[in-house]
Amino acid sequence: MRPKISIIVAVYNVEKYIDDCFESILRQSFREYEILCVDDGSTDASYEIAKKYAKQDTRITVIHQENSGLSAARNIGIRNAKGQYICFVDSDDMLAEGALQKMNDAVQEDFPEVVSYEMCPLLYEEESLKWRLNKDEYYKIDKDYPGVRPGREFFVEMIENNDFADSGCLLLLNADWLAEQKITFYTGVFYEDSVFWVQCCFQSLRMKHIKEQLYIYRIRKNSITTQKLVYKHLYSRIWQFSEFLRAVYTCVRNDREVRALASYAEQSMTNIKYIYKHLEETEKEKMCQLPSLYGLIAKSMDIGWLHMDCNKELYLEGLVSVMGRFPKVILYGAGMIGNKMKSFMELHGMKDKIVGFAVTKEVENNLQDGIPIRCICDYTVSENILLIVSVRENYHKEMVEKAISLGWDTIKVIDYTLECLIDEKLEEMAPYSCKSIREVHNDKDKDNNYHSGV
Repeated sequence: MRPKISIIVAVYNVEKYIDDCFESILRQSFREYEILCVDDGSTDASYEIAKKYAKQDTRITVIHQENSGLSAARNIGIRNAKGQYICFVDSDDMLAEGALQKMNDAVQEDFPEVVSYEMCPLLYEEESLKWRLNKDEYYKIDKDYPGVRPGREFFVEMIENNDFADSGCLLLLNADWLAEQKITFYTGVFYEDSVFWVQCCFQSLRMKHIKEQLYIYRIRKNSITTQKLVYKHLYSRIWQFSEFLRAVYTCVRNDREVRALASYAEQSMTNIKYIYKHLEETEKEKMCQLPSLYGLIAKSMDIGWLHMDCNKELYLEGLVSVMGRFPKVILYGAGMIGNKMKSFMELHGMKDKIVGFAVTKEVENNLQDGIPIRCICDYTVSENILLIVSVRENYHKEMVEKAISLGWDTIKVIDYTLECLIDEKLEEMAPYSCKSIREVHNDKDKDNNYHSGV
């Protein structure tokens, strides 16, 4: 009998986590599934652990391949899947309780080709990772997206609402439809999920979103998302950007879809510049290997333009000096950069200045690390409060215009260069992450090695 759901688990050197992954699936109340575990040439005990589970449960099949990457492993799983629907669970992640039953319930009445769902609050392996990365806001979906509609409509609405979370692990796909559309993961790159998502959205006539947190994403050291940036990260982002441009010319039907894809591509462009800034010189030199089209894209973005004439410590001192002139600060942006700014202010003993985070959308009373999050409209404009726009540069213009329209004129924007320098400073502090920032600040004072404003 054909399983209702095929769960594809790509495995590579996760012996510490794979038990949690399998157990979260085997505990599910829904039982009509198969697990296709594709070991991508693990060099630790992951493959042996997977085979142990396969001996205990006939629904588990283990496939071994030479190390070829996450995309290749998922594609092998897709080709071997027997289920009516397919979903993906990375081997260091987990399914939430009751997830499979909710997935199955979502497809019983209207038989959509694509179902998307949401992430639980992220599980950080170390507190320092949350402090440095804080990806919760990226994967948070605020609004409801009811009904069964063409996927392109969901894509446009989610982009316009800044609600688009592009993990392949947040999709349930009709297996027959996926085969007919010939959609697979692009191999040899990182960030492949985003292009896969766009393909699914623009080729699906029947997509559904369920407002359920079904997936538990673990942020751990030395994973694809947290490892040191190298040339392959840059190459992959340029590839991603080129695919979004291709979609603009081949997939869209109206100006609204063009704007949504252009907005999404703009995020890639920002990431390209960020990655280039953080590459070591030996990795930057590999840019000569870029194919002609990718090289042209990099050139058009003027990659390499961020060479500061001034000393970077002085540049950061300027930011600290501006903040020091105001008794209070509001961080306009509650995502990754907003949280980095909070940590940067803690590093300089300025946490008490923070009135709160501001966001553009209306929100209910909310807290983040004990600091309130409120709509920018709900704050009282004051010349004694500095508003720091703490988001990626593709959002700067609209947020500054919003703030000015509300009467703010004491505004500081965290531009791309400042973002990179703040990031460097916080990375320097990573060894001290087991202490509070204030403790580190005090320790450095005692050692006479700390210079205010650096």
